[in-house]
Amino acid sequence: MKKFIVFALVALIAVSVLFANGEKENSAAASTETAGARPASYKKGNTTWIVPSAAGGVTDTLSRAIVENLDLGDTVVIEDIPGGSQTIATTEFSIRPADGHTVIMMANAGLISQPLMNEVNYDISTFRYLSELAPESIAMVAVSPNSKLANAEDFINFIKNEKFNYGCANIGGYQHVAMCSALMQLGCVENATLVTYSGTQNVLQALLQGEVDFVLLDDDYVKNLMANGQIRVLLALFEGSSPIHPEIPGISTFGVKGMENMVAIKFLAVREETPDEIAEYIKMKVNEAVKSEGYQAFLEKSGFNRMTSFPTEEQIKVKIDSAVNMTRDVLKATGYID
Repeated sequence: MKKFIVFALVALIAVSVLFANGEKENSAAASTETAGARPASYKKGNTTWIVPSAAGGVTDTLSRAIVENLDLGDTVVIEDIPGGSQTIATTEFSIRPADGHTVIMMANAGLISQPLMNEVNYDISTFRYLSELAPESIAMVAVSPNSKLANAEDFINFIKNEKFNYGCANIGGYQHVAMCSALMQLGCVENATLVTYSGTQNVLQALLQGEVDFVLLDDDYVKNLMANGQIRVLLALFEGSSPIHPEIPGISTFGVKGMENMVAIKFLAVREETPDEIAEYIKMKVNEAVKSEGYQAFLEKSGFNRMTSFPTEEQIKVKIDSAVNMTRDVLKATGYID
């Protein structure tokens, strides 16, 4: 009788263990099936991706390339809202519902410089920055093919000793801030007159039509223009050379310091009130698209380098804080803000 009870208990324990293991396996399987799944709270519907610049610009084309590789579970529609140095789009974004169905690509002007220089109808601290969307861009000094300025040394001598006009896309944009820092350190702020244009293409046309002595353009944008002989590029407004153009000297060669953070940054943001599970899902999907071969191949084809690092939200915040502090210091020193 005792042997029977022992055998029965052993059998019961064995069945219990098998059942428990089965439950664990089922639970693990369920977790695997639901990992990365679209949250139930993220209702189906079109998602709008706001671009704070005109269609056809760098920010717009980058956004479209990401969306082509993005599987968010919705139809994603690009909405270009140019104007106000990116503030019109950012203001509009700030009043859209915080449900994950509106996201925005944010760059230096609307994110950093304009809130420092002007009263804006939004607070960047109320946005959540999820993903970095492209390699950092570096400002390059470009001249027309018939310019008397043949190299970086000519350029430095020119801006130190002559009055000049130069063009860029935005007052307070990263290109303008970088140039202000360089002019201040080289002691030739009084020689400069800034002319701003709406959009990179208009900046290029102003240079080719002789309206300005030189312009500031992104290092990725100038690659094909250089290859076609449409422009000459003399200098990078950076601590060292541009990764895309290592043959072109950085302005630190001429004693200008503190330029390592003078870069253009592009981040995807949602409203801070967006439910966490929705924000995390969007971040995961967008990061997948950014890392995809399709998007990285697009970057390479478009003159960028492929991305080799993908910062976390915490690292993105550090980048933004650093850029804000740097921009504030330069704009104060050059009299653009008090």
